[in-house]
Amino acid sequence: MKHTYSGYSVDITTEPAFYGSVLTEAETIALASRLSDMVEEAFPGILVYFSHEDCRTICGPDKSVREQIHVWLENNWLAAV
Repeated sequence: MKHTYSGYSVDITTEPAFYGSVLTEAETIALASRLSDMVEEAFPGILVYFSHEDCRTICGPDKSVREQIHVWLENNWLAAV
């Protein structure tokens, strides 16, 4: 049985400056959307929210799983570019 990440959520920013370059709003939204798809594939059942804040907030009951999601984001977000 595949692990489900229901009970976990992540906020993905739509703030262009967060990604370290000057992107248009449309480019940033496209990047965030691709990243969302990647997160949902890697962590089935996770809820993804979009925020205009400059951070990625990860919520859920288990700190080690939140850290696993954080590390995955750090290692994989560039693939969405």
